[in-house]
Amino acid sequence: PANKPDGDGAIDSDILHRLLKSLQAAGVEEIYGVFLHDTRDRLAVMRSADPAAIRREAHTIKGGAGMVGAVLVARAAALLEAGIDDPGDRLRKLEEIAAHCRTTEIMLKQRLNP
Repeated sequence: PANKPDGDGAIDSDILHRLLKSLQAAGVEEIYGVFLHDTRDRLAVMRSADPAAIRREAHTIKGGAGMVGAVLVARAAALLEAGIDDPGDRLRKLEEIAAHCRTTEIMLKQRLNP
């Protein structure tokens, strides 16, 4: 099934496995590093953006997260993309995405360096 998370729920194990078959661990770490850096930059912009811009950025984050198998990030971004009316709820969802980025980074390091 698509977006099948591994035991921690943060990373799609099938996508990670495919990446590791194609690249060395360092290459996979670099891909995730670029994704996480880009996502954090977008989150910083989104904190002061209007709702339409937040939805556009969330769409981009969701797509990137899907490509690298960052399941929790993708799910949270999808909710933002769908639109959250309350500004406080939007900010909480941005913080949730940031937390999921940290979790993804930790879980990736554990998976690549057991």
